[in-house]
Amino acid sequence: MSNDTQPEIRFPGFTEAWEQRKVFEISKVTYGGGTPKTNTKEFWNGNIPWIQSSDLEINRLFNVSPKKKITNEAIKKSAAKIIPPNSIAIVTRVGVGKLALMPFEYATSQDFLSLSELQIDSYFGIFSLYSMLQKELKNIQGTSIKGMTKSDLLEKKVTIPKKYEEQQKIGNFFKQLDDTIALHQRKLDLLKETKKGFLQKMFPKNGAKVPEIRFSGFTEDWEQRRLSDVASIVGGGTPSTSNPEYWDGDIDWYAPAEIGDQIYVSKSLKTITELGQQKSSAKILPIGTVLFTSRAGIGNTAILAKEGTTNQGFQSIVPHKNKLDSYFIFSRTHELKRYGEVTGAGSTFAEVSGKQMAKMPILIPCINEQRKIGAFFEQLDTTITLHQRELDLLKETKKGFLQKMFV
Repeated sequence: MSNDTQPEIRFPGFTEAWEQRKVFEISKVTYGGGTPKTNTKEFWNGNIPWIQSSDLEINRLFNVSPKKKITNEAIKKSAAKIIPPNSIAIVTRVGVGKLALMPFEYATSQDFLSLSELQIDSYFGIFSLYSMLQKELKNIQGTSIKGMTKSDLLEKKVTIPKKYEEQQKIGNFFKQLDDTIALHQRKLDLLKETKKGFLQKMFPKNGAKVPEIRFSGFTEDWEQRRLSDVASIVGGGTPSTSNPEYWDGDIDWYAPAEIGDQIYVSKSLKTITELGQQKSSAKILPIGTVLFTSRAGIGNTAILAKEGTTNQGFQSIVPHKNKLDSYFIFSRTHELKRYGEVTGAGSTFAEVSGKQMAKMPILIPCINEQRKIGAFFEQLDTTITLHQRELDLLKETKKGFLQKMFV
């Protein structure tokens, strides 16, 4: 078990108690910052990277890309200072909790405190401060505190190993973990960009009758149809909540709030009985139905992996057999959403009706080409989902180690 003097998990060979130090004790020099006058051209577009709170991300401790640079003249005539490399920049005002290890010379706005000439291993230092700030943020959550004073921050305590070698081992371990997370994030971002590119090229652009990229063997023009030509649009309903005989049955009953990142849904938060379904406007929807939210938050979609029903906040798309492929239409969620938002925007309470959805114009190819396109995007989405799970697992792993490897 971790206690006040040592963490729960340690590298073998280290048994000494850790010691508490105040933040001001872990660096020889501290720097504040400042913002040069924004209307003085001579101060901007120089060679000195100048960071502000928006350049940092809450859980990203490395690889900061400053958007702005200032000149030496700006340093002379403002509170901004040149801060040496290998310093830790910590946001103390709006955006408190963000920090980064800076490998190059830089300057900051007045929202930062920078620790320089570190007296501990730099990687250990950044993760130790991150861990401490996360705990601090948890304690002030829900309060109106939007920052902490620089003097308050310098008085905060961190617990560190006496041996520099142990600091290095812990610092390097977390740096490697962070690098792995960053690599997975880049892969995920690249996959999402790839999908975006395919969505643009595998569906016809405005005015075109064929897409830019097609599977071999398909040459015919896509045809203009109304959504109602190839699918039924089905609304939903809510059984009386005062009648217990209508609820907690075997039939899934979805509300719009349940439709989010999941592609396939097979278990709703609430269920209804056969009697509840019969005594309401809720309809049994078959497997393969594309659920489509039709009220505020118009256009969220999911595919039913198991028969189910919905409340009245949906206009769901039930594909006609051999006319519309479920995943093909699901892949066009952005078009469905845009149409729903534009069509439903006229009323006081944004909502798109079943009749309006039925009239949606849509370009479609033959069913075999639809199936090929649907299967292609399903495989791509599955790969993206797997990468997202791996990334989430790595982040959770890091969170667990931070709790167990720091005091």
